Amino acid sequence: MLCNGGVATVAASLYIRDTGFGEQALDLFYKHCEPPAPMLFAIACLSSLACCCGDTWASEVGSVIGGTPRLITTWMSVPKGTNGGVTLIGTLCSIAGGLIVGISYWITEAIFISLSNTNAYHLSPWSQYPYAIIGASAGLFGSVVDSLLGATIQFTGYSKKLDKIVGTPGEGVKHISGFNVVNNHSVNFLSSLITALVIPALWYG
Repeated sequence: MLCNGGVATVAASLYIRDTGFGEQALDLFYKHCEPPAPMLFAIACLSSLACCCGDTWASEVGSVIGGTPRLITTWMSVPKGTNGGVTLIGTLCSIAGGLIVGISYWITEAIFISLSNTNAYHLSPWSQYPYAIIGASAGLFGSVVDSLLGATIQFTGYSKKLDKIVGTPGEGVKHISGFNVVNNHSVNFLSSLITALVIPALWYG
């Protein structure tokens, strides 16, 4: 829970520190000067959640109906369950998972903006639709980052004894990809953190 939700929690806490608990419409087209910090925190929170949801959808759905995955770093065919393995279906699912989070964020924002009389930017609820685009982008970006980390610094091997993919080296385990540097929880945390930092920077870059 901490690895998947920790980054979003920090970003949300920073947003609350700056704006309080009241909802505030955000000018997502604030391109002409440096954006207010709350905009960055809100997008960071959304991006982190979209990353985790997109990666989960890609892993769970892609492993079932995605066919044979390919390692993202070498494009070689690898067994299902290999860290860093990607499929077309899984990639599309990562976009869909992020999009669902983005749309949910947008709808929630629109409802509270409609009920609020303290909107400093005087924006309509429909002006918040870029949240859906940001969510889809973060879902895809986060899934790619997760796959790259999984293929390089996370170990994947095949245990002949257990007849399955394993995440740690050992006797009778054939190496498939990656180094035994981090585990799956660490990869989830790093990918959500990187996504939360990069997506706001790309949006306002």
